[in-house]
Amino acid sequence: MIYLLVSIIIFNLIAFFIPKRLSKIEMYTISIFSMLFAICTDVILDLKYHLYWYFSIEPDWKSFIILFGTYPSVAIIYLNYFPFTSDRRKKIIYILWWSVFVTLFEWGTFVAEILHYRKWNIVYSAVTYPLILAVVYWNFLWIRKLARSSR
Repeated sequence: MIYLLVSIIIFNLIAFFIPKRLSKIEMYTISIFSMLFAICTDVILDLKYHLYWYFSIEPDWKSFIILFGTYPSVAIIYLNYFPFTSDRRKKIIYILWWSVFVTLFEWGTFVAEILHYRKWNIVYSAVTYPLILAVVYWNFLWIRKLARSSR
């Protein structure tokens, strides 16, 4: 639990103090999307298929610590420094770098016995994180497009 709480403090301090390239509404909507995406993923993979779980095998209120403590701040940091104006190669490298980072963070939650695997393993996560981070990026582009069209 110490690993998780220290990580949450660090992620949130970084998200709070970094020079912002995102508007407040962008940070808000990406926070909501990242939490909703995580909830949908966990409902299917954890509660329906029992591939993994957090803390205890039954649904647990402590899971909200992960949901509210990590997903919004990590998504804000990820998108704040995203190379939007760079070429496709740099965007792919950025997504892959973040995939490695998030996979290592997940491994830390596993070692700290916060995350438990049943029919899932870290390799599956490492393979899916690039897609997940690409979806977060594409959702953000959609948010920006909607914001521009509503002006």
